[in-house]
Amino acid sequence: LSCFGSCSDRSLVELENELGSSHPEQNSKWLSGPLDRAVAEGVLNKKDGQYQFVNDRVKDSAYDLIDPEERCLHHFNYGLALCSVAERNDDDGLFLMAVGQINLGGPKAADDGGERSSAANYNLVAGKKARTASDFFSAYWFYDYGISYLEVGHWTNDYDLSLALYDGAAECA
Repeated sequence: LSCFGSCSDRSLVELENELGSSHPEQNSKWLSGPLDRAVAEGVLNKKDGQYQFVNDRVKDSAYDLIDPEERCLHHFNYGLALCSVAERNDDDGLFLMAVGQINLGGPKAADDGGERSSAANYNLVAGKKARTASDFFSAYWFYDYGISYLEVGHWTNDYDLSLALYDGAAECA
């Protein structure tokens, strides 16, 4: 939970529900189970189905206990999983938050070129959504992160994506 803020929002519940229904062999409480244990230990409070750290110092301490590389992987993988949920539900707010999580993970968290390309594409879509909402600062941020996911030789191997990201960034700068 510390990787995602001081309290849970609907995205954690949606993620657990979506992934649980698409993977019935997986325990349906894979996320809420550990959070409920943290409530029992006094680290978290639970009210109306929402989990919250007892205070910011506990949240910061929990976050600092996670190895920085592992922390990036948590952000990246959580973001990728949420992107698919957001796309299925056509939820722009959740999608933008999910791409933000991917970006907190950064390019080093991507396993391979396919994940880097997916992250770049998600950032392109997020940049377009932010620009449509006239949020040029966020749009530029998404385009810039999208560029950071491009691999060496991207102008040759992924010209259209490269051009779209650079054009979007230039238009929002």
